Amino acid sequence: MYLLTTSTTCSVMGPTGAGKSTFINMIAGEDQAKVGPTMESETKELKPIIIDVQKMGLDPSRLALLNGKRLILLDTPGFDDTAGHEAVILRRIAIWLARSYKNKQQSLGGIIHLHDITQSKMSISLKRSLEVFSCLCGDSAYRRIALGTTKWPPSESPAGPQSTRAKKTHGSPRDQAESRFSQLETMYWKDLMKSGSWTYRIETEEHASELVGLILDELEKTTKELELQIQKEVVDEGKAVPKTKAGKILEVSRNRNRYGASMTEEDREVERCIQAELDEMDRQLAELATNKNKFSRVSRSFKRLATRVFGSVCCSC
Repeated sequence: MYLLTTSTTCSVMGPTGAGKSTFINMIAGEDQAKVGPTMESETKELKPIIIDVQKMGLDPSRLALLNGKRLILLDTPGFDDTAGHEAVILRRIAIWLARSYKNKQQSLGGIIHLHDITQSKMSISLKRSLEVFSCLCGDSAYRRIALGTTKWPPSESPAGPQSTRAKKTHGSPRDQAESRFSQLETMYWKDLMKSGSWTYRIETEEHASELVGLILDELEKTTKELELQIQKEVVDEGKAVPKTKAGKILEVSRNRNRYGASMTEEDREVERCIQAELDEMDRQLAELATNKNKFSRVSRSFKRLATRVFGSVCCSC
């Protein structure tokens, strides 16, 4: 799943159920990303969705920021995904990012991280997912990250016997959402925001399109390619995914689960299958990193040679 056509990709990330596929469908204007009716995640693989930017109603100046490139939104599974192992998901994301790293044909324009504002608690899995995401991105990428909140209740929610009782105790659903949003900004997203990330409320299709437009605005402010922490670790430093900052967080959780006394033989067989898949993906990443670095060295040598040759020609003129 690798697109060779020149494009700008915006990765849409976040926990399972945050509304990533719904958000992408809002932008696309049609159901291209599958949305499930149950608590099980529908997004099991990374899925690039090509966006018809003409249908988005973007300002012409923002369309020009794409410089003729196609806009792609990358739908990703959450790290707490119910249908896949977190370590497998991280490697899938790492493979995509490694392929796009320093690739002029497929640049990473920015990342939109979504959070379901109706979540009443920051569970352990949500906190771990956010920590993995932060380590995957790294400090230098935060300015190109939008922290979006989804599933906002309407300002005036319908009142019934239960909702009236809850309103007296905790405020209206909207009030509760506002309180959670404040906690996200002051507690859980504080470090991301301090380093340059920004928050955005997504309540309508217009809000979704505007958010993508703001990502494009950020592209105009810098000529530097977006480089994520895990891209530099895997490609430049040749680290295996479990040795990266993001990978280490998941490895601790994974080891705790797979070495538990409650594991059955069936669980162990599943774990062996997962490990075999992880080993194969690690092999692909190592090969990809080697090829990337080899190409980079050849490219630098060619540039140095060209400078010497054309420099001497210029001097003789």
